[in-house]
Amino acid sequence: MTHRAVLLDTSFFLRFLNDNDALFKNADGYFRYFIQHKIHMVVSTISIAEYCVGGDIHELPLKNL
Repeated sequence: MTHRAVLLDTSFFLRFLNDNDALFKNADGYFRYFIQHKIHMVVSTISIAEYCVGGDIHELPLKNL
């Protein structure tokens, strides 16, 4: 049995959580695709820490990761 997974980095979250970003639609589309196709999404603690420099951990969709 193989598992399909994707590692999301800090830049993904910066775009996904800012609907004014030029690449927001791309990030949103990928996120929806991953959910619909049951692809596991993982994030490193480093990416979480980098995001939290300018954002808040509660903004991250951690329940889906």
